Amino acid sequence: DVVVDFNADAASNGRIAELFRNARIPAVAMEGAMPSAPFVGANNWRAGSLAGEHAARLIAEKLGGWDQVDRVILVEMESAGELVLLRTEAFAAALEAAFGEEAEAKVLRVLGGNQYADARRAVEKVLPDLNAGGRYVVTAVNAEALQGAVDALAGAGLWRADAVVCLSHGDGEVIREQLARGIADAAVIYHAERYGAAAVP
Repeated sequence: DVVVDFNADAASNGRIAELFRNARIPAVAMEGAMPSAPFVGANNWRAGSLAGEHAARLIAEKLGGWDQVDRVILVEMESAGELVLLRTEAFAAALEAAFGEEAEAKVLRVLGGNQYADARRAVEKVLPDLNAGGRYVVTAVNAEALQGAVDALAGAGLWRADAVVCLSHGDGEVIREQLARGIADAAVIYHAERYGAAAVP
């Protein structure tokens, strides 16, 4: 027997790994790292880089250049550990590569996780730091968190499709709807349906 563990909570994965080890059951970690287990998942640094590089092009095309950007909002998921955190940190690194070290000064990191309600609350807390009529770049670890961030901005009257660049991650119905409605400008697709074959060839 083998266990395929899909768990994005880094703190609990260590305890789960110990349970499997004591029971002499081999485990494969999917998306969230697990001590002593082979890992199957996305290259989050590459995914974040792709999103950030595309965002840099959209900033020029849609917003008129980096000087027009007020803030870059990264909705991060610290609880998933360093691997998933790379998704948003690589996004910031790609913007720095495109616009120089001063790009970091505009980056606003919020711990919103990967759920709609948590992301919305996290962005609502930083609304006083944002300017009415500003231009923003937003990314999150998945479509649900991105929607929470967008709705927080919209609730404060800060959302305008022509003044915000949004990049998301994942796949599924939520992503397709965001793209169709012009909420997300682009998304990095992960093809999660292929993970099983990679975990158990």
